[in-house]
Amino acid sequence: MLFFIKQHEPELKGFSDKNLWRMKQFYETYRSSERLSALTRELSWTNNVLIFSRTKTIEARASWSVEFLSRGS
Repeated sequence: MLFFIKQHEPELKGFSDKNLWRMKQFYETYRSSERLSALTRELSWTNNVLIFSRTKTIEARASWSVEFLSRGS
């Protein structure tokens, strides 16, 4: 996918192999939870990466998402 993007849209940034892996991980983490999916849309990409890389359960992810949002992060 990375090579396809670089070949067809060379001006696009942010599609490194590491970021593509994180995007896949993000999708797999949140695809089954409508509530978390809605919360993640309100958070920055950085905060989302922090949450899904450092938590293991849906409950913890929801708690941290709400915490970040309440702080205005």
